[in-house]
Amino acid sequence: EQVSQYVDRQFDTIIFDCDGVLYRGKHLIPEAAQTLQSLLLMKKKNVLFVTNNAGSNRSQLRDKLSDMLNCPSLRIDQIISSSYSCANYLQQRHHLLPSISSSDLGNNKQIKHVF
Repeated sequence: EQVSQYVDRQFDTIIFDCDGVLYRGKHLIPEAAQTLQSLLLMKKKNVLFVTNNAGSNRSQLRDKLSDMLNCPSLRIDQIISSSYSCANYLQQRHHLLPSISSSDLGNNKQIKHVF
């Protein structure tokens, strides 16, 4: 209860790493869903999810989190993946066109989405 009150008073945004914090592979970390649902119910907290897993695009990651954590209200704009960050960086800093090639399917889909 004290931790919940502290978080409520001190933080506007809460960022979760996904792999190893919310789930490991296809297995949910104990209490992750309950914790996340209580934060989302607060409504005044901005909850974001980050991952260095470039094998999935943000839509796929949102779907995985939504299903695993029983949170159908998750939005794509709450998901920040390494492939999305890379695509944004390339677009904003280097003004690259969508002619980038990667062997990673998640990166290719994410790069096309950003451009």
